[in-house]
Amino acid sequence: MRRLGHIAASLLLVGCGCSAARNSAEGDTRSTTVVEPGLMPSESDGASTCGRETNVHGAGYDAAARSCLWDAWQNGSAAGLVITMHTVEGDPITYTLRVRPGPVVDVSEDNRDRFGSPGVTRTTCKTLEKRAGTGDRFGFVLRGCEGRASEIVIP
Repeated sequence: MRRLGHIAASLLLVGCGCSAARNSAEGDTRSTTVVEPGLMPSESDGASTCGRETNVHGAGYDAAARSCLWDAWQNGSAAGLVITMHTVEGDPITYTLRVRPGPVVDVSEDNRDRFGSPGVTRTTCKTLEKRAGTGDRFGFVLRGCEGRASEIVIP
C-alpha cells in the first residue's frame, strides 16, 4: 500500500509538471537551502574568513561580511567570502571571492540557474570596486577578469 502511495504521488508530480523535492545533499536548485561549493577561504591558507552570505531576494544581505572583504582588499591582506544570490525562480548562483595580495581576486562562480548558463567557472580579476546599492547596501564590480567576461557584477 505504501508503494502505491509513492507511485500516486509521483504521477501527481509528473501530471502537474513538478518534480519531487530533493534534500539539500542532492543540491535542490529551487530551495533556499544551498549546498555551498568548495571550501571556505580560511586561516589555514593565510586568508581570514569573512563568512557566507545567502541572499534570497534581498533578505540575508550581510553588510559586515561584505565590509570584511572590502577592508581586506583595501589593506592588501588575504580574505575570502562566499555570496549566494537567488534568481527570481529561486535558483542559486554562488560566488566564492578570494582577495589576495598582488592585488588580485580569485572568483569561482557556481551557477545553478535553470534558465541561464549553469556550471562552475573560475577566473582571476585585477580590481575590486564597491558598487552603491539601495540605502547603505553595496555590491562589487570586478574588472580586468580573465575568461568568459572581463567584468563581473555582484549586486
